[in-house]
Amino acid sequence: MHLEIFFSSLNVMTVPDIFSINHLYLFNKVKSMRNDIKVLILKNRAMGDSIVTLSAVQYFKELFPNAYTYFGVPKWVSPIFNSSAGFFDEILPLKLNSPVDYYELYKFILDKKINVIIELSPRESTNRFFKLIKSILSIRYI
Repeated sequence: MHLEIFFSSLNVMTVPDIFSINHLYLFNKVKSMRNDIKVLILKNRAMGDSIVTLSAVQYFKELFPNAYTYFGVPKWVSPIFNSSAGFFDEILPLKLNSPVDYYELYKFILDKKINVIIELSPRESTNRFFKLIKSILSIRYI
């Protein structure tokens, strides 16, 4: 099957780049998840990376329409997502520069009762943080 046919069948607004194709593959692997979960999808990278990832987030939302989806992007990028209704339920402006920032994210995960964290293109520091959170809270980290 050609990629254009595949992506047009998903009804996504843009054709994802190679990184988003990988994310779509990851989302297919989690189809066994319940549909009533709270999911934090993170893309803590540059503006272009965050924008391109929207199609992958939209696909996730199509797979799990009842899942409450938070989309975490860098704080300075977050205002451009205010008009992206339907792609996710809530935007989470991220600032992860200090231990206090990571603690605030930890409190957010606890307060919102997040069930699953999907980090797209993880960084080493955030990967270690979320693996620790996974072991402490027994939540799924992909």
